[in-house]
Amino acid sequence: MDERSRLVCCEEADEEQLRYEADLFDCERCPVARARDEVWPENLDAWRIFQRMAARVVVETQIGPEVFRRLTEDRTPGEIEDVIDRLAVIHQWLVPAPKES
Repeated sequence: MDERSRLVCCEEADEEQLRYEADLFDCERCPVARARDEVWPENLDAWRIFQRMAARVVVETQIGPEVFRRLTEDRTPGEIEDVIDRLAVIHQWLVPAPKES
């Protein structure tokens, strides 16, 4: 079986797969890469920040505020508010609030 058919995107791969099995990823055929190419730059920026903020080490060590500060330190207050709004949309889409019963 071709390993490539099981690995969707390098963004979903762990560090070991990226280091030792990079040839298994085909960005030309990757649906994630194609979708990412169509995303507005400001949304792609928010997506990259979200990925860093959602990293297991960031969550488990509770360093999210410091990571966010460093990732946005060169922005104006208005730009930071915009990033927060975009992060909220991403979070709501990926982690919807539980439905009340």
